[in-house]
Amino acid sequence: MNNFTKKIVHFLLIKSILTAVVLAEDSSQYSSKEKIYISQFANPVFPDVKQSSRKLVNNKRMFKWYASQPLTINFENKGVTAFDLFINGKKIDVNGLIKEKSFDITVNHFIHDGNDNTLSIQNMIPTGASLTVNIPYPVLKKGAPEDVGFSIKKLKKVDELIEKDVTKGFPGASIVIVKNGKIVKASSYGYTRKYENSTLLMKKPERTIPITMYDMASNSKMFSTNFAIMHLVNENKININDPVHKYLPLYTGTDENGQSRDDRTIKDLLTYSAGYGHSHSFDSPRVNSIHPLYSQNKTTTEKIICSTLSFSRPKGGVPKYSDENYILLGIIVEHVTGMPLDKYVESHIYHPLGLGHTVYNPLEKGFKPSDCAATELTGNTRGGVLNFPNIRTSVLQGQVHDEKAFYCMSGVSGHAGLFSNILDMAVLMQVMLNQGGYGNVKLWDRNIESEFVKPGDLDITFGLGWRRQGNENLTWHFGPYASEYAVGHTGWTGTVTVIDPQYDLAIALLTNKKHSIISDPKNAPDIFFGDSFETGQYGSVITLIYEALINVEDED
Repeated sequence: MNNFTKKIVHFLLIKSILTAVVLAEDSSQYSSKEKIYISQFANPVFPDVKQSSRKLVNNKRMFKWYASQPLTINFENKGVTAFDLFINGKKIDVNGLIKEKSFDITVNHFIHDGNDNTLSIQNMIPTGASLTVNIPYPVLKKGAPEDVGFSIKKLKKVDELIEKDVTKGFPGASIVIVKNGKIVKASSYGYTRKYENSTLLMKKPERTIPITMYDMASNSKMFSTNFAIMHLVNENKININDPVHKYLPLYTGTDENGQSRDDRTIKDLLTYSAGYGHSHSFDSPRVNSIHPLYSQNKTTTEKIICSTLSFSRPKGGVPKYSDENYILLGIIVEHVTGMPLDKYVESHIYHPLGLGHTVYNPLEKGFKPSDCAATELTGNTRGGVLNFPNIRTSVLQGQVHDEKAFYCMSGVSGHAGLFSNILDMAVLMQVMLNQGGYGNVKLWDRNIESEFVKPGDLDITFGLGWRRQGNENLTWHFGPYASEYAVGHTGWTGTVTVIDPQYDLAIALLTNKKHSIISDPKNAPDIFFGDSFETGQYGSVITLIYEALINVEDED
């Protein structure tokens, strides 16, 4: 990469980060011209309605912030004439401000990095008066890795590993690392597209840059569908313990084995315990156009999955991963909101957060194929061995790879179809680290996130949709050093996310590993050349990042 190109990439990186931060702080999603205040607190009103006889527990809250960022706290005053404010046990002077109905206090000192900051309001006068305390969520800043504890020398091993793989034929990748509210690494490697067709390399392959968009595959389940569900739960529009048919009336009756859909709940879908045993390919070449489960139409697919598709096992038991659960969850979001899934998450989540590169069907929304990392070389034919009606046969770029999402759901599905880049993913992962918000955008309360990420009863590597490090069974995903609280997901096209609240760390490694040759299409049509590299197997890259942070000694 020449110096001019490096300058362009650096400019785009800074511009994208600042744009996301400014838009989030502006709260431009609100129609009101007045300033809107958002609080991290589920109950931001003081004094507490229910006062305990144990006086030390009253009128105290914890919040997240970073010492490097000044914090402006807003107070909405209803009749208070005097009170004492303490931040992390230190008294803050509020004299001269209380007479205003709304006032701000900027705190430049006493803030800790992380979730353990405390706010306490005491000695409020008079009785019956109240204060509403609004604390925004932290937003991302650009930072240096060494300032948050990374070894630069060890972190370079990440670059060396990925660059070595690219030299040997790995197509391309982008990686972002967020630590303590700072983007400390946002790097791209290799190529957005290398091949003209299934065999011919491009004369001038397209290079990746930090704003390159990737097919997120099953990471869509978390950063689209789960985000939507968590937001709707926060708005009391969905209760995960309700039966599915409350929100989706078509989902009723019994299947051919006599199992009832009526008692399946939204939580059953989130925990992969509704009874779907494997992902069904509605577009499969094994299913012809007169088969009752064949569909290449979104409306037809919805009818099939709601009233025709059978369960493969009884309700309950250990989670069994399958796409049907999240296809249904996406449909539920659409029925509850009255909006297509893509329109809902874009207008209610991504745009308020200032994200402009996280979309479904990017080619229909102003993006060019070259804005997106290419995937399979021969459409969905797996090297020419598969065939079914309307199958794509050329290089996929800017269209979702997943067959069910593309053919059966018009590119927009709860299980796949989302495209994003590392800078937008940094913000979405920080929302999780912030436990529900970003800047002046609040998506859910922290207790809702806690419910979604806590370990499952029968398999602690599953939360509600989220995958968890748990008992280290998922080291291939999270590496050996992630804390037991780490959550994230993977995507078949080559994407992985890790969000570790214990380290206040988030990692997104986005690759287009499927943009490579299939060595043995007849006998192993799902094994791509890109799958064989360490970069495409995730765990090694994640491990090197943790080793750079916790300063693991080099092995001889």
